[in-house]
Amino acid sequence: MEPALSSLSDELWERLLEEWGREPEGVLSHCQLDGTRLRTTGEARSGRRFWRSRAIAEARRWGEPVLCPTPEDTVFFALPLHENNRCECALVVEDLPLDPPREAASENPAQRLQKALDTLWSFGRRENLTNEALLRETRRAADLERQKAEAIHEVKRADVPPVGDVYLKLEPDLIRYIQTGNLPAARGALNQILTHIHGVSHDNFAVLKGYLLELISSMHRAALTSGAPPKEIGRIHAAGLQRVFRLEDEEDLATWTHEMLNALLEAIERSAARQGKADVVDKAMALIRDNPERPPTREEAARKLRCSPGHLSRVFRRRQGQGYAQASLAYRLDLAADLLRHADLSLKEIARRCGFFDPSHFGKSFRQRFGRTPRQYRAENITKLPE
Repeated sequence: MEPALSSLSDELWERLLEEWGREPEGVLSHCQLDGTRLRTTGEARSGRRFWRSRAIAEARRWGEPVLCPTPEDTVFFALPLHENNRCECALVVEDLPLDPPREAASENPAQRLQKALDTLWSFGRRENLTNEALLRETRRAADLERQKAEAIHEVKRADVPPVGDVYLKLEPDLIRYIQTGNLPAARGALNQILTHIHGVSHDNFAVLKGYLLELISSMHRAALTSGAPPKEIGRIHAAGLQRVFRLEDEEDLATWTHEMLNALLEAIERSAARQGKADVVDKAMALIRDNPERPPTREEAARKLRCSPGHLSRVFRRRQGQGYAQASLAYRLDLAADLLRHADLSLKEIARRCGFFDPSHFGKSFRQRFGRTPRQYRAENITKLPE
């Protein structure tokens, strides 16, 4: 299979060479992601593919060129090239000397390295060869990992119990509260965890931030486990990452944590409501079907389904366009119509089996639904029974 060259045309490569010609040190190469050269300005040296691939991998990991020193006192660094969101290949600077040659003695190594980095980076941006948004998001994620690592280091130095131990003790209850829609209890469990976090952080901002990031990550997993939409949780996560790097004190951190946890809990609540609507309606209708002679009232059904009567009515209206009582009446009248067509029973017996103990109420309700009395309906729709 031919290597992908679409990220860097021949015209762009020639233009880059003209610009790079002002930087005589080091070798500039256009490489595949595994370090294989596609184009180069210098002679190939054995054993350099490893360093090229490492420079590419580090740049992709951190979202920017990273200096990779070699035992020969040279450095490698790379610029990933993209086609939309896909990294196709990279530009690699190879074996840039750390010690300046005599003609460049007036320029210290740091200045020379920075100049080479700027030349490559500015060319990639100007020619739109990189996905700047993707690299920026990669840098944010890498910075977050660095902060978490620093916080873990601080925790180990402080010799405090990990928040994970406390979270694991409370997690089963928290997950149960979330899955059953008991958000007040879930908030109570979270408050216990937050209290512990503040107690063990000992006013160490790095430790506190690390603990809270761990808690937010755990809540992301809990949200996904509870059935919340991954895209919605992903958006909350991305929005949180965009802000976490700007937090400078405990007040900002507390506000961010509160908003993140609330956003996650509300997403879980919306998901539970969407899933629960169908469950509640189906279970309530099953209660009616199981006992049409004595259908449960709205209050009785709500008590059995562990929800409020008002919530039960709202769920029915949203799904069926009518309240619980109207749905119960409609089901029992449809059952009565079926019995009138197919069963050799008296009108009084049919009314009783369908939960109507007042024949006049049965007749009036039936006429409102079908436009005729039960007797008229039977005469028009009766199915002759076998002799």
